[in-house]
Amino acid sequence: MQIDFIRYHEVEALLRNFQSLRGAEEVLRMQLQSILGESENEMIESLALFRNTDGLPKSGGITSDRTGNIATGGIRKSNSEISEAAKSIAKDLTLIDAITRKMEIALNVLSPSERRVVELKYFEGLNWQEIADEMATSISTVQRHRRAGVERVRIVSRITVDDYNKIMKILDINS
Repeated sequence: MQIDFIRYHEVEALLRNFQSLRGAEEVLRMQLQSILGESENEMIESLALFRNTDGLPKSGGITSDRTGNIATGGIRKSNSEISEAAKSIAKDLTLIDAITRKMEIALNVLSPSERRVVELKYFEGLNWQEIADEMATSISTVQRHRRAGVERVRIVSRITVDDYNKIMKILDINS
């Protein structure tokens, strides 16, 4: 079985969208935390005893077996739906976390000049002349550093084409 790794232009797309990846990672962590926030006992108690949505007074704390069974059945259904949502979010979060970690590791192995050019070009959005001025060097030199840096990120990160396509789908970006 042959594993296909991303090419140069796909590395560039990931670098351009690196901050979006981090943002999506944070949002997914928050979603997962909110889904898994209440324990099953807290949910049963809320449904069976305290959260009465029809405007009637709260129960005094005594529930019949039938009410408890209805609440428990509702919880099981709710937990199944929550579990599926949590699994989906956890799967996306795991992938984004793996990709961002690989990218960070790859960025850390770049030479200082390669890393600076990559940061200025992809993270700060500077043009070639602005980067050359910032680094007090020629445009051809910063372009050479960029090519070497992106190629090294590609080699070190070893991101598969399949994972890249999944990430772009999560970020809703046409690759």
